[in-house]
Amino acid sequence: MEKIRGAIFKNLWMAFPCVLLLLFVAGIRYVHLPLGRRVVAEGTRLFRHYVKKQDASGFPRQEERLRTEIALLDSVLKRIEARSLRRKGALVEELYSYADSAGFKTGKVEVGMPQSVAGHREIAIGIEGSGPYRSTGAFIERIENSSHSTRIRQLIIKAQETGNPDVFIDLTVREEKAE
Repeated sequence: MEKIRGAIFKNLWMAFPCVLLLLFVAGIRYVHLPLGRRVVAEGTRLFRHYVKKQDASGFPRQEERLRTEIALLDSVLKRIEARSLRRKGALVEELYSYADSAGFKTGKVEVGMPQSVAGHREIAIGIEGSGPYRSTGAFIERIENSSHSTRIRQLIIKAQETGNPDVFIDLTVREEKAE
């Protein structure tokens, strides 16, 4: 019997490490792996929040950079508009000088906003004035022979009972490239 008892005891000592190994594997499978997954998920969530916070801390710098770029573009636009207005002013002065040299009395010159037409800029101009037919013809000739590309769209001459006829001229000035 002693032999049987020794064999059972010996088998128990061999079974004990197997049971311990099974408990170790079960502990890893049912305790450590779920806990590890939760730790990894929480770490990932915290990292995402950290990245969002870092991005949010950069927003004031990005906002300042965008404000600076907007101010720069605004100043460029103002310079372009000022240049356009200077060109309009020079164009109006040129028309007045043509009228004076032709003996045409200019009453009113209206300059419209530049319009982009087929890759070119066109500026509509309306001129009201009065003068003899010869002066009106000389004025029109000077406009057509100017350095600008012009097109007379309409010429209205209303004869008066006394004095020179009233004249209305509608023309466009064309620039090569639209800005």
